[in-house]
Amino acid sequence: MEVLLADSPEQMHQFIQARGREGSTARITAGFRWPWSNPDGKQLVDDVRIGGWSMPWNVKPEQSVPDADVDRLIRNTYKVLLTRGMIGTLVYSPDAETREKLRELAGAEAYTRQSQVAAPALSTGSGPRG
Repeated sequence: MEVLLADSPEQMHQFIQARGREGSTARITAGFRWPWSNPDGKQLVDDVRIGGWSMPWNVKPEQSVPDADVDRLIRNTYKVLLTRGMIGTLVYSPDAETREKLRELAGAEAYTRQSQVAAPALSTGSGPRG
């Protein structure tokens, strides 16, 4: 499995769309940084905003999590999300320092503008899924 890091949410979104056009399944997930608003009628609210890019959550949780469980649940959620990709995982963090640390820890390639024309094929090699 290969880990790539996007330098912007737009790059991440373009990559996901390109993979979909190739017939692959791909999803965007977001962490707990953004609020979850009630839908405006039947329209979901674009709560996930980074610069000029935005998307809605697909659902709003029915219940809140007790503070004592938040750290454990967040860590478990990210572990599941980051190890779920069968072929590869593309990660974006809005914080530049975090992106660089993730690249360092994962030995990840940057998803560059040159590779946006055709989405790079993700390696089918196995990697740690821990």
